[in-house]
Amino acid sequence: MNKEYFAFISYQREDEEWAKWLAHELEHYHLPLSLNGREDLPHDLRPIFRDVDELSAGNLPQQIHRALENAAHLIVICSPRSAKSPWVNKEIEEFISMGKTDKIFPFIIEGVAMCKDSEDPLECFPPALRNLPKDDERVGANINENGHGSNILRTCYDCPIKEDHLKDDKKGDINEKGRDAAVVKIIAGMLGLSFDTLWQRYEREKAEEERKIKEQRDNLLRVQSRFLAEKVNMLIEEGDSYTARLLALEALPKEINNPNRPFTIEAESSLRKASSHNNAILKGHTNRVNSTSFSPDGKYIVSASHDNTIRIWDAKTGLQVGTSLEGHTDGVNSASFSPDGKFIVSASEDKTVRIWNAKTGLQVGPPLKGHTDGVKSASFSPDGKYIVSASEDETIRIWDTRTGQQVGSPLIGRTGSINSASFSPDGKYIVSASLDTMVRIWDAKTGLPLNVRLEGHTEPVYSASFSPNGKYIVSASWNETVRIWEAKTGQQVGTPMKGHKGWIQSASFSHDGKHIVSASWDGTIRIWDAKTGQQVGSPLEGHTSIITSASFSPDGKYIVSASHDNTVRIWDAKTGQQGGTPLKGYTYVVTPASFSPDGKYIVSATQDNTIRIWDTKTRLQVGTSLQGHKGSVKSASFSPDGKYIVSASEDKTIRIWSIMTRHQVGSPLVGHTDRVNSAFFSPDGKYIVSASEDKTIKIWDTKTGHEVGSPLEGHTDGVNSASFSPNGNFIVSASKDKTVRIWDAKTGQQIGASLEGHTS
Repeated sequence: MNKEYFAFISYQREDEEWAKWLAHELEHYHLPLSLNGREDLPHDLRPIFRDVDELSAGNLPQQIHRALENAAHLIVICSPRSAKSPWVNKEIEEFISMGKTDKIFPFIIEGVAMCKDSEDPLECFPPALRNLPKDDERVGANINENGHGSNILRTCYDCPIKEDHLKDDKKGDINEKGRDAAVVKIIAGMLGLSFDTLWQRYEREKAEEERKIKEQRDNLLRVQSRFLAEKVNMLIEEGDSYTARLLALEALPKEINNPNRPFTIEAESSLRKASSHNNAILKGHTNRVNSTSFSPDGKYIVSASHDNTIRIWDAKTGLQVGTSLEGHTDGVNSASFSPDGKFIVSASEDKTVRIWNAKTGLQVGPPLKGHTDGVKSASFSPDGKYIVSASEDETIRIWDTRTGQQVGSPLIGRTGSINSASFSPDGKYIVSASLDTMVRIWDAKTGLPLNVRLEGHTEPVYSASFSPNGKYIVSASWNETVRIWEAKTGQQVGTPMKGHKGWIQSASFSHDGKHIVSASWDGTIRIWDAKTGQQVGSPLEGHTSIITSASFSPDGKYIVSASHDNTVRIWDAKTGQQGGTPLKGYTYVVTPASFSPDGKYIVSATQDNTIRIWDTKTRLQVGTSLQGHKGSVKSASFSPDGKYIVSASEDKTIRIWSIMTRHQVGSPLVGHTDRVNSAFFSPDGKYIVSASEDKTIKIWDTKTGHEVGSPLEGHTDGVNSASFSPNGNFIVSASKDKTVRIWDAKTGQQIGASLEGHTS
C-alpha cells in the first residue's frame, strides 16, 4: 500500500470528539500476534487524516482533494448531523469519483441508515451514500450493535418502529462493547479480513489486558488497604477511633458479592480494632474550642470556638451536622442545648448572647444585647423559658427566651469577671463563679444573692454548677483544686480534689451525680468519685493544649472535651482511652502477673520499679502505676477481697497498696536483709507471707505491718516463692537450694522432710 494516508476521516464539526477518538484507536491498533509477518498486511494503520478545516461553498480546498487522493480508505462518521452536511457529502462524492467506492466505510455513531424517508430526522447517511447503486452499497459499523451482529448494515427497512431508535438515541448511553466491535469491523473491512477472525482475537487479548490491569490495580489497592490499616491504627493510638472507623471502611470492599477492591485481613483487623473503641477527635474548628456539651438525648454535641463559629456534631459518627452556625463577630465562649434539644444558646466576646435553631442552624430572633463586655457563658433554665448569662462586665443577666428581653436588673455583687452562671435543677437558684475567688448562689426570681458564702478557693474560680439533685455544687479553680459544697449551707464537703498540675477550667457532675469530670490547663481530663473525692482511673490524655471544658453524656458512658488544640474529643468514660490493645506501657521486663479474685483485673510487676493494674476485658491499664519501690518489683498480687495489692521488691521491702486510692497503705514492711522475691496474702487476708534472697520466709500482720513470730529458716539458698495453703494452715516454699518445703503457718516449724528431686 503506497498511499500517503491509511485512512481519511470525514465528519461534521459537532462530531469532532468521535473523529478524534476513532483516529486515536486506529493509530494505536496492534494486529494480533498470529498475523504478524504477513506481507500483505501493514505494520500499523498510520497515518490517519482528519479534516480540521472548514470547507467553503463550491470547490473543495486543494489540500482536502490531495488528502482524499492519497488516502487508501475513507471513513465517514455517520450521524443525523453529518447526513445534512454538504461538506461531508462532497468529500464522499470526491472519493467515489476517484474510483474508490469499495474503500468507503461508514461508522455510525447515532441515528438510522437508509430510512424510507430521506427527510427523516434520524437518517444518518449523507445523500452520496444513500444513492449508491445496490451493488455498491457499503457495509457500515454501528457502535450500538453488540459486536456479534450481522456485518450487513441494519436499515430502517429492518426496523419498523422508529420511535425506539429515537428513544435509544435520547438515552445517550454508549455501548462500550458495541463501540469496540465497530472499530474492529472497520479495521477488518479495510484489511480485507474476516470480522470474526479479528474480533475473537481482539476479545481474548483485551480480556488478557484487562486481567493484567485488574491484577495491577488489585495489587495497588492491597498496598493502599494495608497503608490505610496502618493509618487506622495510628488514629486509634491518637484517640480518634471515629475517623479510624471511616478510614477502615474505605479500605474494605463495599460489597462482598461485587467487591470494588480486594479484601485484606489487615483492613478487617483495623476495622475490628477501631470498632472496639469509643474515642473521637472532631476536627473542623480553625481556632481554639472553648466549650462543648451533649444534647439532652446524647445524639449530638455542640461546640463553641474562638473562630467565631458554633458547630454541631453527630456523637455516633463524629461528623459535623450541617453547616457551622455563624453570626457572632468575635470568639464564642460557650454553647449549649435547650432542655428539649431544639435550640442552642451561645455566648460571645462580641458582648451578645444568641439563640439558634438546632435543626436548621438559623439564628432565632435578634441577638440578646445588654452586656458591656465579653459574655463568658450562657445556659437555659430547666424549663427552657429563661437564659442566664455571665460576663466580664461583672454582671449576670437573665433573659426571656420568648421575647429576647432582659428580665429585671442585672445581678451585681462581684469585683471581677464572672466566668460562669447556671440554674439549679429546679430553676429557683443560680450559681456563679468569679475571678474574685468566690462562688455565689442567687435567687433567680429576685436577683438577690443568698446569705451563703462558698469560701475556700484562693484563686479565681472558673466554673461552678449544681449536682443533678440540686443539693451540691462543684467548682473548679485556678488554684488547681476541685471542690464540692453543700448548696444549702455553703459548707465544703470533704477535702479539695487535687491532681491537676495547672489551672482547672471546668468541673461538672455526671447525670447520676456519682462522678465529676474536670478539665485543666495541664492538658488532662480527670474523673473523680463525687462521694470520696478520689480520682477514678488515670487522667484522660490526648489533647495537645489547654483543655477548656469537659462534660458527661446523658447516659454517663462518654465524656466530651474542648481544647485550645482546635479539636473536640469524645472519650469512653469507663476506660478513658482505647480498648482491645495489648497491655503496653512498660519500659523493662515484666516478671509475674496475676488475676484479681473476681478475674476482672490483672496486676503485674516489672523491673522498672512499678506495679500496674489492667482491665481483663479491655486490656487497658486502670489508673496510674503504683510507684514507690526503689528497686525492680519481683511480685505483686491481690488480697482475697480484691481491695489491696501486696508487692515484693529488690529494695528489700514489701508494700501494701489500696486499689481505690492507688496509694501505699502504711509504711513499707521492712525486715529482710536481701531482695524479696515474692509476697502473698493469706486466704483470710490477715497475713502476708514473703520469701527472700536472704534464705528466710517471713509472716506479716497486714493490719499493723509488723512481723509475726520468727522467720521460717531452713533453706540453704535464696527463697524464690512462698504461699499459703487454701485453708491458711500451711505455707509452701521453693528455693534455689533445689528443694520445696512445707511449714506450719502458726508455729513456723517445718513439717516433714524437704521435698527433693529437682536438679536446679
